[in-house]
Amino acid sequence: MRKILKTFTISVIFMVIVIVVTACTQNVDFKMYEGKKLDIAVIGEPPEVKEEQVIFTEISFDEMTPENLTSYDAVIITENNLSEAAEDQYAEVYSESTIPFFFIGTDNFAFFTEKDWQYDKTSEWTAGRSYAVGILTSKEDDTLKHWGFGLHNDIKNNEHLKEMYSRVFLLIDELDTAQYTNQSSISEVTTEKDLNKDSKEDLEDNNETNEKVDTSIDETAEEDAISVKEKYLQQLEYTKKEAEELEATDSSTYALKKMENDRWELWDKLLNEIYGVLEAQLPSEEMDELREEQRNWITYRDDSALEASLKYKGGTQEHLEYVAVLAKLTEERCYKLVMDYMK
Repeated sequence: MRKILKTFTISVIFMVIVIVVTACTQNVDFKMYEGKKLDIAVIGEPPEVKEEQVIFTEISFDEMTPENLTSYDAVIITENNLSEAAEDQYAEVYSESTIPFFFIGTDNFAFFTEKDWQYDKTSEWTAGRSYAVGILTSKEDDTLKHWGFGLHNDIKNNEHLKEMYSRVFLLIDELDTAQYTNQSSISEVTTEKDLNKDSKEDLEDNNETNEKVDTSIDETAEEDAISVKEKYLQQLEYTKKEAEELEATDSSTYALKKMENDRWELWDKLLNEIYGVLEAQLPSEEMDELREEQRNWITYRDDSALEASLKYKGGTQEHLEYVAVLAKLTEERCYKLVMDYMK
């Protein structure tokens, strides 16, 4: 009887283990990119993806020139090439490119867009941070836009990497569509202006009126310069409210990390927008000083987040604390830039 009971107990335990393992390893139904064909240049080994309509072409850093990149929709730089990608001579290529660049294995794009920065391997991926970052300079306001791409459940495996790339492809397609739409709009406006050209006599008759309009434009420009600061003071409060309203989907560490990461991304996006406005507003000498200050602040931000997280080293709270400090310091930096520098 005891032998039968023991055999039954072992069988039940085995079944429970099988069920638990199966539940934990069950594949999530990830959504693939189903858009148009994409031609993507890759420095490094092309990634494994599910999408057959995405074509990869391996290129070298020497081939990474504006002329050679015109036939591609985007450029991907893989993990093993990040150190070389951060060399000074490539910074202008990234910032002036009309197609997005994606750096795999890091969430810090500053090494690639700022000169005199040596690539720091501490910025490479760890759980709780984005696994890849994409950048593109907006042609509308000349500000650097960036996007982070995390891994599902902070787990690095082939399935989660493929899912991440599907999101990268979706963004590439959206950016390409937006650029095409903007170019079409510009062409339509230009055509309309050509069709409505005033005659030479009309222009001469309107000289006096035009002079008055020029004066009002100068006054309006001055008013706009003043209102920019007010606009961003309002934006700060709006973003603060939006960040405070973010809630975790549950009490798990993963959900809490995602909430803090979303909060950080809100402030980081606004920070880059503010920085872009200041680049247009400030005199070159003052902007150079601010640029150096910003570099020092990024180092301070990352060091502070790392120091805070080490209190929980090896625990589930480590990466949660890291991202939470990033969000808090980035929020403070946004307020300082607007209050102290914006006009």
